[in-house]
Amino acid sequence: MHSLSENDQAKELYAHYGLAMYTSNVLEHSIVNALVFIKLFPERDTCFSRQEWEDKYDCFYEAAFKKTFGGLVTQLVKSGGVSEEISCDLKHAIEIINTLAHKFFRDRDKDFFYINGRKFILEYSKSATLLFHNIGQQIDNETAHLAEKYGLSQSYFEEMHRNYLLAAKAGTY
Repeated sequence: MHSLSENDQAKELYAHYGLAMYTSNVLEHSIVNALVFIKLFPERDTCFSRQEWEDKYDCFYEAAFKKTFGGLVTQLVKSGGVSEEISCDLKHAIEIINTLAHKFFRDRDKDFFYINGRKFILEYSKSATLLFHNIGQQIDNETAHLAEKYGLSQSYFEEMHRNYLLAAKAGTY
């Protein structure tokens, strides 16, 4: 970081902060996906048509993403769908996300003026990114058996991912 100009250091800090916030959104999506498998999929057989199922699915997603991160964590923990370790990690993630979203730069404004402060901001952002990524992976791993139970194998998700990347590269998504 010493070798970068102050302007480039600021760009790097904001980039890593942005990556941490993006990764928190990915984690949020992992929570919603887990809730879909834990709470919604068991009701799938109660739907009389594909359209009814799709409407119920869309409504569930829409309602889930209106909740705060903390609200989603509470719902997931109460569902019993994740281990105690993940529950504790998620509670820690709530604190970090709230800090990043609501007061991080306000509380660290003076840190921009000296190298050790900028290093702290950079390391905090990197650490948050890693934590959010790891928790998301743990949730996905712990709920993979539910996806399999409902016919959504790892190869299915890999194929979806490949198709998504192809569509994104082609500009058709």
